[in-house]
Amino acid sequence: MYGEVINNVFTGVLVQRGKIYKNKRVGINTTNAEYIKMGLYPIKGNIPPFNPSTHSIADKEYIVKEEYILVKYTIEERDLALLKIEKKASIKSAFATATVRPRVALTLENGTEIEVDGGREDKDNFDEEYKRLQRAGATSTVLNDSDNQKHPCTDVDIFNAYTAIIDNFALAMQKKWTLEGAIDSATSLEELEAVVWG
Repeated sequence: MYGEVINNVFTGVLVQRGKIYKNKRVGINTTNAEYIKMGLYPIKGNIPPFNPSTHSIADKEYIVKEEYILVKYTIEERDLALLKIEKKASIKSAFATATVRPRVALTLENGTEIEVDGGREDKDNFDEEYKRLQRAGATSTVLNDSDNQKHPCTDVDIFNAYTAIIDNFALAMQKKWTLEGAIDSATSLEELEAVVWG
């Protein structure tokens, strides 16, 4: 196990033999000196701490006494552009999770408040059910909520469920775009870390 300092945190890095790390293939014959040239240091026992009271990231390096040996650890700032790519990927993942099958609030015409499943397939099912009712000239049916409880409802309720799912998806999409815009405009790590799906 090896480690490097990234933004004040000394991280353990599992370096696999035969893999490329920092443009260099590492293997069984890679020496500690070669790892150190790559900015990696062997970790033995506890991970060395970064003490903000005596060290500053602006210093770019600091000294840690480890097993009676003074080791100089270099602070390596991660490229903000790469961090933005990672952050966008996490927002995209959060958006996907939030829109797979969310529970969408719906108030029926009789005043009953329920939640319905709001995934893409659910939207299509409500659309088909509404069209079926229209073709049959029917105005009442039964709706299953997210907890699979049945509720008597009207064709208007079915249509409202359909539109509520669309609106919910649109809000999630707008949130995604807003957060992606905040990522693009971030000029520091602190600003980037403040961008969360929440």
